[in-house]
Amino acid sequence: MNKTITIVVSLLIGLVAGYAFGIYRVTTKYAPKIAAVGMIFPAPTQIFSVTGKVTAVDAASLTIGGVSVSVNPFAGDFPVVRQVAVNNTTKITAIRQKDSGVILSDTAAFQKKMQAGASVVLPPSLFEETDIALTGIKVGDTVTVSAASDILGVASFTATKIQLAEQTSNVGLK
Repeated sequence: MNKTITIVVSLLIGLVAGYAFGIYRVTTKYAPKIAAVGMIFPAPTQIFSVTGKVTAVDAASLTIGGVSVSVNPFAGDFPVVRQVAVNNTTKITAIRQKDSGVILSDTAAFQKKMQAGASVVLPPSLFEETDIALTGIKVGDTVTVSAASDILGVASFTATKIQLAEQTSNVGLK
């Protein structure tokens, strides 16, 4: 019985000593190195586009919510809801995935151009973009909104481009 108590007490003392030594090593040796490296993903200093869900839309504007511009929720006081004005120069498009048959034929044409030795050939896009009106955007849609100036801390701005991400059931190849 005494031998068991001695072993348990020894293990507890070893555990506490090991924990204390580990904390000491982290604070004296590794903490300064971690601080010198800084955050792996620092908060942005400026942004020109945001993506979010449409919460309201009218004839000249839309509201998007759920916008996060930082991986660190404590990094700054960024607006979560943004009011986006639309004017006659705002380009509004819908982006949808191409049909798998179109993707295959585009890829085959690209490969033929590459094999023929074309000097500058852009790879085919998996998506097609079409112009739409603001009325084509509904509450609940996901949009990416771009602006001409920094909108990091701005809750209201005028969009230069709005891209509607259309949902598609044609995912993958048939």
